[in-house]
Amino acid sequence: GSADLVSLLYGMTTTARDRPALRVLLPEQFQRAEARNQLLKETCKHQRNPIDPSVVKGEGCKAMLDSMYKDDSSQFLAAVTRVADAPSSSSDEMRGEINLVFWFCAHYGRVECMKVMQEKLPVDLNYVHRCGHSVITRAALNDHVAVVEWLLSVGADHTSVTDPKFLVLALHCGAQHTVDFLRGYAGTAGAGLCHPAAPIPMEGVASDTPM
Repeated sequence: GSADLVSLLYGMTTTARDRPALRVLLPEQFQRAEARNQLLKETCKHQRNPIDPSVVKGEGCKAMLDSMYKDDSSQFLAAVTRVADAPSSSSDEMRGEINLVFWFCAHYGRVECMKVMQEKLPVDLNYVHRCGHSVITRAALNDHVAVVEWLLSVGADHTSVTDPKFLVLALHCGAQHTVDFLRGYAGTAGAGLCHPAAPIPMEGVASDTPM
């Protein structure tokens, strides 16, 4: 229902600092498809703000985040190499930070950075952020089709992103290119999917509710 969708949108923000934007999400707005779609798109756009490097502690991981965000490939490679060569690279804490950087690479669509990390570091392709989004679902919702395609090619789990309900949500978030790709990947073209302009079904709200 509406509460579930609000919870999902709340989890889509990257930091607590982003979350005041969700105060505009009023329950009655979710009963109007046009308003709901706009809110979804605005939330997706809002959550792509620069990330706070304090989300990781290690200097190497901070350097990876900074260079990834600036799209500086040479500095990113240097930072990855530094982390890979560090004695603590295999510790649980470091692996957690590495996976978090990997997740943010997916968030921003930095597929080349992800390839470098996957080659040199112990990344988890199916890492799930505490907000509830996996690496691949985050990339899909942000319409980073190249990231999604690459993740699937190297063995990431496709279950969550080929679920018809997820694809409907991705369409409402404006991820048309990724949904088109996933439809073909799953062989489910048109099966159980709504047009981008169609409302997401809500519990207790009739499909013919006046706009």
